[in-house]
Amino acid sequence: TLFDLRRTGEGSAMAVVIFLILAIFVLIYTRLVRVEEA
Repeated sequence: TLFDLRRTGEGSAMAVVIFLILAIFVLIYTRLVRVEEA
């Protein structure tokens, strides 16, 4: 469950990795959209 993942170090590490991937994806997506608009 999510609670078990939060208790383990691996779970927190995976959460951080997923967050970073989503953040990078959003940054790239916003840049592409701006380029298309311009």
